Amino acid sequence: MSLQDWAAVANIVASVALVVSALLLFRELHATNKLARASNTQTLVALSSPFNLALIQDRKVAEFYVHGASEFSHMDDVDKYRYYSLLVWWLILHENIYYQWQQGLLDDHSYKPWANELKVFLARQGVASQWNHMRNLFQEEFANHVGRLLADTEGKGASDRTPTGSSTASITPQ
Repeated sequence: MSLQDWAAVANIVASVALVVSALLLFRELHATNKLARASNTQTLVALSSPFNLALIQDRKVAEFYVHGASEFSHMDDVDKYRYYSLLVWWLILHENIYYQWQQGLLDDHSYKPWANELKVFLARQGVASQWNHMRNLFQEEFANHVGRLLADTEGKGASDRTPTGSSTASITPQ
């Protein structure tokens, strides 16, 4: 073989190596993306777990959560602030979840249960009655999303909006 033949073979080998390298890089990026999504999902579980465990372990916390919307008008200023803060904290968690999903950092499979939980939370806690006061605490995209969910909920019957049967007393802290 001549030097020209060897150069042609080297060019072919280099081209094949480039294609193989690109495929391996694509596969590695796909695996890294998948791991990042799984890590994000796990982080959301870790963030929500202390609250859920508190509800399970402490009856008073669970009662506060279950009856907060219906008993808000009877609470003192400290409990009103605590309840309002609880609502804001949980909505901030959901804002983070929504943002990650919008950015492609959570897949639809992981996002769907959280989206369903947000709908239940909004209805059960009577957030619609306070949304105008709370809306400006959140990113515009998330605030619009919650606004749409609340508007959808308004179209349903009262028993669908408040599964606990509670009224939606004002919850703005004093």
